[in-house]
Amino acid sequence: MERPFSFAKEVSMMKKHTVGLLIVMALVSFSAYLGEDDDNNTVEWEVWLSDQSDSGGITAENPSGTYGSRIVIYEGSDIAAAPPGTYYEADTSFGPVVIEAKDVFPNALSELGVHVRRLHGMLPDPPSNRFMNLNFFGPGTGLVGIIDAEGQCVDTAEGHRRCDRISAEPERAVLLAKALFRTTGPEGSSPSNHMSYWSPDGTKIIIANLGAKLLERIDYDQSTGTLTFNRAATLDLVGGRDLRYQPAMADATLPAGRVSGEYTSPQTTLTPSGVPKEGPGRPNNVVVCPIVTNKHTYVTFGGGGLFVVDITTEPMAIVAEYTNDVISGAGCGGIRGGDFMYLNAGVSASPAGADDSIFLMYQLPVDYPDGTNPSTVANEPRPVEFYREKSLDITDETQLANRRDAHGMTISPSEQFLYQFDRIQNNAEVFDVTKIINDPSLSASEQHAAHVGTTDLTGSGYCEGEGEPFLNQDGEGYQHSDDPAPDLVDITPDGRQIIVSFRGPNPITVKHAALGSCPGFGVVTLEGDGSTGRLTHVFRTFFSDHTGTRNLSDIHAAIVRRKRSTPPVDTAVDENAEIPTSGMLLRSYPNPFQNTVNIQFEVRERTQVHLEVMDLLGRKIVTLVEEPVNEGTHEVIFNAEGLPSGVYLARLTIDSIAQTSQIVLRR
Repeated sequence: MERPFSFAKEVSMMKKHTVGLLIVMALVSFSAYLGEDDDNNTVEWEVWLSDQSDSGGITAENPSGTYGSRIVIYEGSDIAAAPPGTYYEADTSFGPVVIEAKDVFPNALSELGVHVRRLHGMLPDPPSNRFMNLNFFGPGTGLVGIIDAEGQCVDTAEGHRRCDRISAEPERAVLLAKALFRTTGPEGSSPSNHMSYWSPDGTKIIIANLGAKLLERIDYDQSTGTLTFNRAATLDLVGGRDLRYQPAMADATLPAGRVSGEYTSPQTTLTPSGVPKEGPGRPNNVVVCPIVTNKHTYVTFGGGGLFVVDITTEPMAIVAEYTNDVISGAGCGGIRGGDFMYLNAGVSASPAGADDSIFLMYQLPVDYPDGTNPSTVANEPRPVEFYREKSLDITDETQLANRRDAHGMTISPSEQFLYQFDRIQNNAEVFDVTKIINDPSLSASEQHAAHVGTTDLTGSGYCEGEGEPFLNQDGEGYQHSDDPAPDLVDITPDGRQIIVSFRGPNPITVKHAALGSCPGFGVVTLEGDGSTGRLTHVFRTFFSDHTGTRNLSDIHAAIVRRKRSTPPVDTAVDENAEIPTSGMLLRSYPNPFQNTVNIQFEVRERTQVHLEVMDLLGRKIVTLVEEPVNEGTHEVIFNAEGLPSGVYLARLTIDSIAQTSQIVLRR
């Protein structure tokens, strides 16, 4: 099947049309897979998968490997062009780019003492979507890496940046790396990072150091492009320990990464209310997920309970606390919608002896106090519990099929519909959050109107296993199984498709709940108002062990990364003018910005370029580029020092045709 043209390619092929007409045609033709942002800009996107499989050190003695992980990247245009069905990793039309994490960070062992291993998840930084944080969850590993997801970029002779499409060769993969850190290991424990999350403004990364029971922070300076592991911000979620035993480190071969500050050590063992941080009501403070706003993070624990933490202080400070009879254990789904934060809890019984199966949904406020004035009363404000399915005392193994396991969650762009996926039941529960009654005294059964449906991921036939001779973790064939095992999820920019990671037949983590038959990801296409949908596509991944009988691929997270926004061209130009065939303005980030903004443009052949910044009256402030530049993507930095807050215009002129985009300065 022929692939659709890219937006840039179609524009370059059209002549003698008005700018406005071309933009309308392009938006109509491509919004189905490009999507649109809030400013009606076209959005290109791609899917990034974190494959936890140990892809390095595979030998006859270690047939499943000992370190590594794979980064698997699919183009959004390929996903949209594929008819409903199943697609395999080796597909020449709809296959991915696969990068070995060990090739991105080849010096991890020599610099930090451990290999990269078990890539648990990745997230783009919200303002620019350019940088991705990689979380390596291997036992004792404790690594957090940051890469430049825009591509393998080099500085050109003209002083600009050129970014090519990502390729997987080791000598190219290493160009992605921006920084790599090993987190803190107090005496008696070792770091193991479950996940980390960017703050919405992109200035901080909050790390869930599960193995060491710590909350840690990386500070990102957008003006200098440096990432600093701030030891002084580290919060001990247990207290009383020497945090200096194994201090955080940075890979010195990657100059964007730094370490600064001194630990507060030891820290108090008590919460603001005067009770133990870990103890009755919070029996096990292994930190699962820190769901982040610009001011706070909601820290969920494996044993239940919750801390709300001010992330701006040194060390970070607990400002509210909950016990496990109010917030249940092992929640890792969380997302903000309007004035509320939505969190899940998901513990599933297992043959190993756990007897508690939970599917709970909570609504909490976002206006908690700061670190100087913490709440000294536990469990306030009380959360709204708007869904509950909790089964206790599962002692009969035949009952395990009825378990629940709430995990991945996303929300529609309108922030009306919340989609919560279940790894065991292979479905998604759909909630209309406008129907949640903001009254904590009501029971979950009294909130029944908020639950508006269930989407089943089975029955399409797209997820049946590879068949003989392939075996799952129990040594069994799985030819006829239909078990997607959905994990972490995301939604496309247009809000019409949910991208769902699917676990594999040999899961590395959560083996009792994550056993699946078609590792990769699925596409749930939403219907009508978005409250219903169906599984329309499965894109499978494959990575064989040494014996050739096991597919080791284990996709834990699927993330949609917006590649760029293409602003509508200024329609005030001459209607008889030609569209320039040689380039276009791509985007500016961060936008809004505080001091400096990166302006990116593409040139498809060597040509004369004029790029300037103006005020809204059209008065020139500065010329950034006035010279011929070579083919490729280029990037320049505009420093707004001395300018007042407000809206400015970046204007690119090629072949006498101008394209304009707004940039917003906020002091």
